[in-house]
Amino acid sequence: MLLNSWEKTMTKYTKNQLELKSHIEKLNQDHMDKVRANTNPNIQYCTVPEVVPFSEIDKLAEFGITTIEDYKKDECVTWISEMGKNATGSRVRVDRNEHSLKELEEMADYWSEQSNEAFEEEKIQEQKRVSEFAKRIKFTCKLGAKNYRTAIEWILVADNIAHDNTYGGGSICYDLNLPYRHSKLFRTAGVA
Repeated sequence: MLLNSWEKTMTKYTKNQLELKSHIEKLNQDHMDKVRANTNPNIQYCTVPEVVPFSEIDKLAEFGITTIEDYKKDECVTWISEMGKNATGSRVRVDRNEHSLKELEEMADYWSEQSNEAFEEEKIQEQKRVSEFAKRIKFTCKLGAKNYRTAIEWILVADNIAHDNTYGGGSICYDLNLPYRHSKLFRTAGVA
């Protein structure tokens, strides 16, 4: 009996790999449903293929990912690495083969919490830096600057920061450790 190409392809993969393919396609389908339902222009989702080619299953197998559990463990390891980097500034390395899925999920939850705490702390510190810069502008005006534009000019001179004609205020924000959304302030002040 001769097998057609589809039958040959199907016999190449284990039941677990075929279940994994279906699992990924279901995840991708759910994601794409969110993409299609999104009406908020401020939220941009990446698109993913709803049908996973077998070549992707081959690539996963090269990394030892042949079951749904392997895939979930790999997702956890990626999540731990990303959230650990957000929380500490460096990637947290974990071997998925040394831990159970439950252990990896607990680690992912922990690093997610740590990342959220670091993000909240960064927001507080960012607000402090912006507030301090605003106070510095006001103080410079009290010293004799006739307006905020002059005050900003004096602050840049005092801090030895050049005008930013190339990056529209972005490099000044970087030098002063301010969020880039404040670059418009420097453009309005005529220094960018």
